[in-house]
Parts: sequence; C-alpha cells; structure tokens
Amino acid sequence: MSADDSSRLASNPPPTDDHDKVQPTVRDALIGAAIGLLLIYGSPRAHLIMSRARGHVRRDPQLGTLIRNVKAEAWEADFRVRDRTVEILIDGMEEPNAALVARARELVADFDNFERRLNDYLAQTAKDWASEAPELGADISALRLSSIKLRSRKSVLVDFDGPDVDVYWSCEYADGKFSGLDFDS
Repeated sequence: MSADDSSRLASNPPPTDDHDKVQPTVRDALIGAAIGLLLIYGSPRAHLIMSRARGHVRRDPQLGTLIRNVKAEAWEADFRVRDRTVEILIDGMEEPNAALVARARELVADFDNFERRLNDYLAQTAKDWASEAPELGADISALRLSSIKLRSRKSVLVDFDGPDVDVYWSCEYADGKFSGLDFDS
C-alpha cells in the first residue's frame, strides 16, 4: 500500500449506519399510490364520498342513492331485499334516464310480484333443461337474482349469481315476462 493510499484511508470518515437505511424508489411510490387508490375506490363509503364531490350522486325517494358509473354510462343503486342486496343499473350519461328511473321505481314497488314470477320462470326453465342437461338444470335451480339493468331502447336485463362464479347467467324481462335465459363462461 502506498503512502497516498494510507493517507486516504485515514482521512475517510468513520462508517455510519446509513447503509442500513432504505431509500424509497419510484416503485415504492407507485405501490403507495396504488394502495391509496384501492383504499379510495375500493371502499364503498370512499367511493360515495368521491362521487358526491364530483357531482355524481343523486337521491331518489324510492331507489335511494344513485351513483354515476362513468365507464358503464349508467347510474347504480342498491336496495335490500330480505337477506341480500340487489343492484339496479339505469342507463344515463349526465343524469339517469328519467323514463328508466320511473320503470325502476315500478319494479322496486312491486318487487315481491316480480321476484315470484322470476322464481316461477327459473323453476320451469330448470325443469325443461334438466331432461337434456341435468347439471344445467341444477345450476338454474341454484341461481339468485343479483342485478337488474334498465337499458335505453332494450328490454330489462336480469343477472344472476350462480353456483359457479366463472359462469355468467342472465335473462330478459319485457312486457311482464321473462325469456332467453342464457349463460356465458
């Protein structure tokens, strides 16, 4: 070792514990931002607060709180039915479609009758399908209403939760009748 090397070593400050400190990276900041967005948009209460701040919330005396879903170009509301919640989606951009809101109010007001006719339709369809595909008949018997979608210039679409979360079930409702039960996986 030369004299220059030894003098350089002697003049270096003593080691510190800085090597134990972790410096945040851009990746850390992005993860933090993602967690923050998840907390804001993942929490229904936070979503309601953010929507209200944007002017995307309307109160309806029968449907309750309608929240604008910009991406779906619709307004969403939830209502309690005995042991579960049913979602209602109503087409509309800046405001919910007034005619569809009126139709949604009618459905909610007469929900017991709507649900009884729906259950009768599902029971008959399960019976019809069971002869050709027993497993599908059993799946139909297990379907439970999850959402009602009121769409402009189209019949009402009724969605279901079923025994297989990877299979999407729906049917149409028009003129007081259900039809076209189908599934997609």
